[in-house]
Amino acid sequence: MRNCSPHSRLPRIALSLTLIASPAVAWAGPTPADDELNRKVTEQFEEASREMDRSDFASACPRLERVVEMRPDAGGARMALAECYEGLGKLATAAARYEDARKVAVEEGKQERAALAAGKVRSLSERAASVAFEVPPALTAIQGWTVLLGASTLDKARLAQPVLVDKGQHEVTVSAPGHETAHLTLRVERDGEKTTLALPALVPAALPKSAPPPVEEPRREPRSGPSRILPISAGAVGLASMVTGAVLVGLASGVPGAIEAELPRDAQDRSACANAPQPREPAECADLRSRAEAGSLMGNAGIGLLVAGGLLAGGAAAYLLIPRKPATNVSLRVLPSAGPTGGGAVLSGTF
Repeated sequence: MRNCSPHSRLPRIALSLTLIASPAVAWAGPTPADDELNRKVTEQFEEASREMDRSDFASACPRLERVVEMRPDAGGARMALAECYEGLGKLATAAARYEDARKVAVEEGKQERAALAAGKVRSLSERAASVAFEVPPALTAIQGWTVLLGASTLDKARLAQPVLVDKGQHEVTVSAPGHETAHLTLRVERDGEKTTLALPALVPAALPKSAPPPVEEPRREPRSGPSRILPISAGAVGLASMVTGAVLVGLASGVPGAIEAELPRDAQDRSACANAPQPREPAECADLRSRAEAGSLMGNAGIGLLVAGGLLAGGAAAYLLIPRKPATNVSLRVLPSAGPTGGGAVLSGTF
């Protein structure tokens, strides 16, 4: 008796599959490149058909994914791919692929295939497992937060509604600019399981720790030497200025990336905000410009503190470390002298 599993319809789908010529090719005539592509598509599809007849869905599904990638307009290939995932037991993935096939069938005007795919979507949605996400208010208050289920970005507006998932283990990633990324593990034991996953409130990313100023060992000063309190104090102020400047520069460097992630974009994915105010620009553009100016001022202030602190600390170190020439003891003696021809004075001493 012939296998009556879903993939047994694959040969009939192959008869109506639009693989050999797309509408553009049929109008203009195939080129050598089109012929080569059609050969590869047909070869991959026929091999996938044989693998599905052997119930080797694990090999057939990736092969059909390549067919759909080469021929996105092939609605029959999309139906075959959905049946493959259904046979593999990935009901949520199969439902998503049937929905893709339904959209293509509607565009092609193939109402019978569209109705078949829609019925499959309804049936699998009732059988597949699902997860609903609990989103805390602290997370929604963060700008630019996202949730990934595996490699797919979820629609934030629909997280409270059940999301279809396949059996097995899934990684859930919650992230936002300037915050620590959270990684969660979702385990689905069986088809039809209904579960809820609470998302965490993200914590701000830790700032890099700055090195404490070096502690200078005490030095014994000569009683007659000048006081060193002033240069030591100046060096400490310089080091503190450098640390503060480094922190300000680090904070300012993260501002452009955060602003870029929040920029509103138009239909061509271009920034909807300009450097100067524009008529009918989005309301958030003014706030983003203000943040950019504040970040620039913070960076300039940090650089100024770094330079000034470096000069101050360097001057103090030079004064304390460069040896000074010791003072010279001077002695002077004047001695009278007399001789046969006259007299005078002799000056002697150490200089």
